[in-house]
Amino acid sequence: MRTGRRNRWRRLRIAKPARCSFFSNKESDLVRAIEGATDAQFILISKDHSLHASTRGVISQVQDQSRIDRFWGPMVAAWYPDGKDDPKLVFLRMDLEEASVWLSTSNPIKMIWEVAKANRERRLPDIGRHEEIGIN
Repeated sequence: MRTGRRNRWRRLRIAKPARCSFFSNKESDLVRAIEGATDAQFILISKDHSLHASTRGVISQVQDQSRIDRFWGPMVAAWYPDGKDDPKLVFLRMDLEEASVWLSTSNPIKMIWEVAKANRERRLPDIGRHEEIGIN
């Protein structure tokens, strides 16, 4: 990740347990696919495609009212009309094993130019920065 005014890059380290938690609906395909603990991959792409992130780990359903209370808010409540007691509400936790982030140019013309140069020069395109996030 870039830090400070000098745009220095610093390798990220996340201490275990590294977790990604979120609410879901018990009737969703995702929740139906989870039996116990299941290997999973979570991918995030920003609207302008300047950031791509990928995480891999084990996802499971968690029955933890304190976590539901901690993360509950108006954005979550809008999806669950019966509130925290909604029978369709489920809390999921993904224990992360690896993560990567790609930061790329948001200028599509520059990206096309870099891809064309890479093809001509038989090399990889220079379209951004890739960092693996150490989880230990």
